[in-house]
Amino acid sequence: MRVITIISLCLFNLATIAAQKTITGTVSDYTGPLPFANVIIEGTDSGTVADAKGDFSIETNKGDMLTISYVGFTPKHITIENTKHLDISLDIDSLDEVIITGYGYSKTRSYPICLAPPERSSRSSQEIIGPNFATIENPIYPNPSSTGHFNLNLLERYDTVNISIISITGQVIFSTSYSHPNTKINIDLSRFATGIYIVNTIADGKRLPAQKVIRS
Repeated sequence: MRVITIISLCLFNLATIAAQKTITGTVSDYTGPLPFANVIIEGTDSGTVADAKGDFSIETNKGDMLTISYVGFTPKHITIENTKHLDISLDIDSLDEVIITGYGYSKTRSYPICLAPPERSSRSSQEIIGPNFATIENPIYPNPSSTGHFNLNLLERYDTVNISIISITGQVIFSTSYSHPNTKINIDLSRFATGIYIVNTIADGKRLPAQKVIRS
């Protein structure tokens, strides 16, 4: 009887593995791909993060539900059937923000975010915009950082800058908004564990390219 039970369990496991299939997909909004969007299998700890082009790949079973999320957008839930590729478009959500002024006064409010297509810069992609060779493609330095302190270099001044930090598992660990900040903003991850984090920035309603930082 015990041998039959073990054989049955082995056959069940083999059938489960055989039922798994690789699903690919692309996450975007109306302006284009959403880099580093989170893709989680509902009810499990399994998931992945899209790459800089919004593309992802994940092992699923038929009937699994995927939750696709991105800060500032309404999450989308998709049940896996027979499809092999998903083109997922997320809709703009609202964001609660904390306003930080130069005088230390803060308040919280909620408002809809209006995103516009990112403006192209006429500056060379290799042009230096700050110390430690922070470029347009890599405006955060130092990266990696052993202290957990990063500097975000902006190409211009904005009235309001919203910054959200996301862990690699898709959890928003904090979200802050600055009123009339300098072009260099300090991001403090010193109280968080070492690992990879995603920095999402919305400046005056425009979504800037997401950045991946390493707390070493």
